[in-house]
Amino acid sequence: MSAIQVLLAVRGYIKHFFGCDECRRNFLRGAARMDDVVLTDRDAVMFLWRSHNKANYHLHRDETEDPKHPKVQFPNVAQCSACHLTLANGSVAWNEEAVYQFLQVYLCFSIL
Repeated sequence: MSAIQVLLAVRGYIKHFFGCDECRRNFLRGAARMDDVVLTDRDAVMFLWRSHNKANYHLHRDETEDPKHPKVQFPNVAQCSACHLTLANGSVAWNEEAVYQFLQVYLCFSIL
């Protein structure tokens, strides 16, 4: 099964079965142009990663957040220091190539 097929299955699941109406609307709003921007398996993986981090950003410190499982950006620096770049001005950005490489390894070991 390709990553694009997985992404389409995730979108269908969220559209028809996801329990949180607000989360469903937010995801589907973000996925509205998905067919235009997801052309490869890499695009599909990165689309889901960005969607996950957007959701965690909006849910961080929400009253529904579980203190044992805080909503943080993934992967954190401890999980993948190469995924985080410090720019010349001191701001931090994602190294998306390193994120993609990390996700490939992480997902393979998570499935086992």
